[in-house]
Amino acid sequence: MAWVLAGLIGQIALLPFLGFSIATGWLFAATAKGFGRGPVWGHFLAGAALCFVIYLIFAKGLQLALPAGPLERLI
Repeated sequence: MAWVLAGLIGQIALLPFLGFSIATGWLFAATAKGFGRGPVWGHFLAGAALCFVIYLIFAKGLQLALPAGPLERLI
């Protein structure tokens, strides 16, 4: 439960600075670790990649405003 809470707090703290993909990637990784799954770094990479695709769909395709970070500014 502590990992999930750390993921939520981390996402809230990171969202304004690192953007949607990286902050939500951290939430994905911390939640996976909280449920006893593999290494945090592997889930962080997978989560950030998945969230980047979601960012593209919502921000670019549907024109919804999501917090942009360094990764999102590359496109």
